[in-house]
Amino acid sequence: MAPVPSGVGAMLLLARCRGVADAATMSPKPSTSCPPATLVARFGALGDMVMLTPVLEVLSGGGRSPCEVVTSLRVASSLYGGLGTVGAVTLVHSKRTPYPFERSQQKFVRGLRERTAAGRVATALSFTVVPRVPWLLRKGGLSANAMVTHQDLPRGELEHDVAYGERMVRELARQVPTIPQLPSPAAWPRPRLCVSASEVEDAQDWLRASGWHGEPIVLLQTQSRKARRGRWPDSRWLELVRLIREDMPEAHILFTGVPAEGEAIGGLVSRADDPNIRSAAQGMNLRRLCALASIADSMVSLDTGPAHIAAAVACPLVVLFGSEHPRRTRPVPLGPGRVREVAALPESKWPMSRDAFAREHRLSDIPLDAVAHAWTALKRMPSPGNEEPDLQ
Repeated sequence: MAPVPSGVGAMLLLARCRGVADAATMSPKPSTSCPPATLVARFGALGDMVMLTPVLEVLSGGGRSPCEVVTSLRVASSLYGGLGTVGAVTLVHSKRTPYPFERSQQKFVRGLRERTAAGRVATALSFTVVPRVPWLLRKGGLSANAMVTHQDLPRGELEHDVAYGERMVRELARQVPTIPQLPSPAAWPRPRLCVSASEVEDAQDWLRASGWHGEPIVLLQTQSRKARRGRWPDSRWLELVRLIREDMPEAHILFTGVPAEGEAIGGLVSRADDPNIRSAAQGMNLRRLCALASIADSMVSLDTGPAHIAAAVACPLVVLFGSEHPRRTRPVPLGPGRVREVAALPESKWPMSRDAFAREHRLSDIPLDAVAHAWTALKRMPSPGNEEPDLQ
């Protein structure tokens, strides 16, 4: 894992956004001859929306007819910046509130009626288990024969997000002949995000303001909004920091997070007591996190949204799993060996149900040695390739 010198953002960008437009200027410009768009409804967390990018890439025809997305995630537009596969993002703040009392639902339906009447939207996918969402799509003018919903095609208990997305798209293509030609299963795209050269430069300037001069960067994501999945003890995070510093004494270690997590992160940084270890919670936003991950040497993270961002920009990643079954949500690597999963149980002993896994597995049971070994193994990884991960 070689140091990342200053000023190579553009080169890193090209290496890590292969096959997808990596800036708005590279995206195909919509024209009046573009086919109608597909609307994709996904009311998920940050990681779920990263996992949606293969669906958007395929249904948009690689950006020729950008998809519309309806979601409750406020940062979705920022997340998809530069991809060229997403046109409009509509926020519906609550999918469960009764329609007469939820203005964002009403506004969405009015806008969708206009676009379906004008022929700009003709098909849809809905990934939510809430029946209200397909009802909103039909109320907005979409035919039930032109959409596939979770109610039509439920997700398998241990079916991976990306595999489920592919199955939904193939079912829509079976029903609707206007869907673009689909790639083969072997060529199905992986989750990808793009970072512009200017965003990389901004991140590097932000790092330099704190004394960074091109040394390797290791990111640690110790916090998660999904507290029910558990915590890894602070003492083990600090011991992991010590091991990383012994192996890479020149490295700058950044604890990532949002400002609301700043107090918890600050406590860890204070206990580490090292000038090359600091909190990145203050001054952090989604695009800066994407840029930092794109230039980082590696990341160690809980099973949370930033881990999926790291995988989607080809950052070598170790991810610690709590109560959620890894077969459903594991980040998808962009190259061989670039994602290492660590759980308290070896994979051969993972139960074949989510409930059983949650009962038998605790994040706090993951030993330090397993995480340290996984991080060390990232150093031996080859360059990014084209192998397909097992998502079944």
